[in-house]
Amino acid sequence: FSQSALDKFEGKEEVTSIVINKKMLEMMSQIGSQNSDSDMQDYSKLLRKIDYMKLYTTASGKITSQMRKAFGKYVKKGKMQELIKLSEDKQMTQIAVKMASDGKNINEMLLFSEGDSDWNPTILMLLKGNFTLQDLSSFSDKLPIPGIDIDGGVNQKL
Repeated sequence: FSQSALDKFEGKEEVTSIVINKKMLEMMSQIGSQNSDSDMQDYSKLLRKIDYMKLYTTASGKITSQMRKAFGKYVKKGKMQELIKLSEDKQMTQIAVKMASDGKNINEMLLFSEGDSDWNPTILMLLKGNFTLQDLSSFSDKLPIPGIDIDGGVNQKL
């Protein structure tokens, strides 16, 4: 992967980072495609459309502030469009995307969800690939993010 403003969070103290590459996503999609459950098959199709995923979490207020700034810089530098900005009970959630040239598919999605504790950590997630918003709806069901439901808008409080 090329260096990005987000890479500085990898290996940082008080940050949990998960980076999943294309090969692992392909292997995960093979498991889902063998399942007769239609939700798992949709999930499997989405995994084949993602090139990589980077996920960072923290409960540190200082690092949350750094992640918020990194989100803003990444969105600005990448000329991304903000899709959702939600503020509820001191928790800010934002999703920005970079559309493919066809205007229908998404090449990048960046999510920032500000938490306030170990039980509700801050999340910064980047997905790169070639997928649609509809594809993401199956993903959001499998990876719930407080406050966001891709196909339905705003979740009820957990």
